[in-house]
Amino acid sequence: MSQEAQWGITPHIQCLMDARILKRCQSPWNTHLLPVKKSGGTDSRKESSCEYGSVKFYALCGFGGVLSCGLTHTAVVPLDLVKCRMQVDPQK
Repeated sequence: MSQEAQWGITPHIQCLMDARILKRCQSPWNTHLLPVKKSGGTDSRKESSCEYGSVKFYALCGFGGVLSCGLTHTAVVPLDLVKCRMQVDPQK
């Protein structure tokens, strides 16, 4: 990382450390910051993840598809109908 990039990110990291979201650590994986565990002792990453191929995984994928495709389809289909009608009867 360039020195300019380090200077730019330093205030943001310090802000996260002051808010107790990050803390310094010694890590063999070449990172000196780790997320702080919640007060209950759990790690937030474990709560929001799901195992690949599980029922929860497919349910979340299906829900995401319904949200994204359903909303887009609802918005675009009326426009297609209007455009087709204009092509069939240009006087309207």
